Amino acid sequence: MTARVGQMREVVRLQQYTEVDDGHGNTVGEYADVATIPARIQSVKGSEQILAGRLAGVQPIVITIRNGGDAAAVNTDWRAVNDRTEETYNIRSIIRSERGDWIDLLVEAGVAT
Repeated sequence: MTARVGQMREVVRLQQYTEVDDGHGNTVGEYADVATIPARIQSVKGSEQILAGRLAGVQPIVITIRNGGDAAAVNTDWRAVNDRTEETYNIRSIIRSERGDWIDLLVEAGVAT
């Protein structure tokens, strides 16, 4: 999980799902940006489970970000969006480094949000 600032070549937007009143007594859900931060995005290779996911059209990815600010509140109800490609990722798991300076987000591309 050790990353260097120079490896943060992408920018991601962390978005939180919120429900708001549409003014007619109904609630409408939408994602709103919480934080825009530099990140390292890496495709995951390896285990049989991951390979099976790829066969299903799901791509597991690890997004590494710095822990701090609004990003520190990230949870699995949120999603990440690659600012350059607009690809959307569902956050499946969050792993914080021992020292608390980095966060690895295990995410999936190619699934409904």
